Order: sequence, then structure tokens, then C-alpha cells
Amino acid sequence: RLYPPHDGVSAPGRNSKDIRFALNHDNSRIYISTGDWSGPLYGDSGRQETFSYDVVTDRWAVEHPSCAASGVQPMRPDEIGFTYDTKRKLFWLVPGFELNLPDTCHTGVTLMRGNVMTFDPATRAWADPRRAGLPSAAPGIHTYAEYDPVTDALIVLGPDEVLHYAISTNQWRRVPVRTPNIGTLRLSESRATIDVTGRAVYSIDNTAKRLLRYRIDTRTLDDLGPLPAATHASVERATNVGWDPVNGVLLWWHYDEQRVRVYHPDTRQWELPSPPNPSGQPLRGNSAYFDAMHNVFIVMGASETCNVC
Repeated sequence: RLYPPHDGVSAPGRNSKDIRFALNHDNSRIYISTGDWSGPLYGDSGRQETFSYDVVTDRWAVEHPSCAASGVQPMRPDEIGFTYDTKRKLFWLVPGFELNLPDTCHTGVTLMRGNVMTFDPATRAWADPRRAGLPSAAPGIHTYAEYDPVTDALIVLGPDEVLHYAISTNQWRRVPVRTPNIGTLRLSESRATIDVTGRAVYSIDNTAKRLLRYRIDTRTLDDLGPLPAATHASVERATNVGWDPVNGVLLWWHYDEQRVRVYHPDTRQWELPSPPNPSGQPLRGNSAYFDAMHNVFIVMGASETCNVC
């Protein structure tokens, strides 16, 4: 089904990229934050709004505006980690690529850059919990994060490392990872997705064109082999994966093919579902996310006339 935003809310559902999704397990809405899309007040990159989306009713809501009147909020977050903590009922933002620009708000709000932050969906407010920053030895940009309810930790992907953040003790652990089939590892090129039951985080190295699986408990990296189809040169469009816990498979939205490919971890085989597009209408999207609560894989962020805006 095609669900363009139609309820009058200026939201990143049409032309966008680099946006982050996280499911609020308590109100069943998908929260969408950061990234690039055309909106009011300032440029298209590093948007400061936070939205929520109801898959069932196709309704958007503004959870936080571009500029609050007071308090704190992230400064122009572009490619960052954003995930929901089911224990504390908060969203965590892990700093990655954030634009360093002059204050575009001119209100009483304080814009923060390079800080671990939280967003409370109940109060619709950002907060600075004054948490330890990412390990100084960690190179590169850490652009994806997942919450692991088993260890009560954030799992953050870097180019050639994985960071474990123990929330209760405010401690980071850096785990270097490598695989013999890839010279220069780019683990954080793909949208990360967690399989809590299987104790793993999946990602794609788009440069090497290989599927990767990080085992949370053993802190080891599996190279699951080459991708079954060529990927787009743009990392932002080629590597949208989502773990489907309902069926125990990994879904990969293939931008160029405009369809979904399915990976079965038990057999290590890829499947190409048929028919790929029952609607018969063109499918576009730079970002994808699997909503396990509603058993729906959503794709958004492009149109016929503009694929990256």
C-alpha cells in the first residue's frame, strides 16, 4: 500500500534521506528524527524536528519542533544513532555526524553538539543526561545505534569497531572487529538492525558488497558473504536493512530494483519474493524500517522527480 503523508503535517515522508527510525513500544508509533529533507526555517541537511508516524492510520505528528522555546536539543543532527530504550521509555541519541553551524533558532533553547542525549516521548522534550562521551580512541563516525534489552546497553556501530554502552553504569566498551575478506571495513555504512532473540546486529558493507553480522554476546563479526545483487553507489540509498522477528528473516530494501530481498539466517540463503510489487505502482525510498509491532516494512523518502533532496 502507498501511504503519502496527507494530513497537513510537513514531514520527511516524501523527499528525504539519512532519517532515523525507532519504534515506541508503548504507544505503537514510529519516531522519526534527524537527517535531510526539505523543511521550514533553515537548510535541508541536519533537520532538528522529531516526528511520529502511525502505520495503521497513516497519521503524522510533530513531537518536537525545529526550535524549542527553552531547554536543550541537538544541533543539526544529520547521521546519528537513534534508538528506543524500552526499560526507561526514552529515546537515546548517540552523536555521529552533526553540522556545526551558528544558532538558527534564536530562541531560549540551547543547541548541543557531540553529546549523548535523550528524548522523552511523554513530555516531548530533549534532555542532556550528562553521560560519558564516546571513547576518544574511537575513530570515524558512529551513525547507527540499537538498544539491547537483554544487556540494557546501546550497541553502536563504527567503521571497524562496535561500541557497547552500559546505560546503568555509564561505561563504554570498544570492540575492534575485522574480517579477512574485507581490507578496509565499513561496518557503519548500513542502517543497523538488531535481532534480540538471535543476539546479533546486522549491517551491510556497501563498498565491499557483503552482508555482516555482529554477535552481541561473543563480540565477534561474521562475514555472511556477498550480496545477491549489485547495489547503488550511494551508501544512503543502498543499505536499508530491517530485522523481521515475526518471520526470523532479514529484509533488504533494494533501491535500484525497487523491491525487497529476504535473507534467511538458518540456511544463509537469499530469497526474491514474487510478485515483488503487487500494487503495480512505482516504489521509491531512501530509507526503510521494519515495524515489528504491526509486521510492516515501510519505505519512504523519494519521489519520481527527486530521489535525494
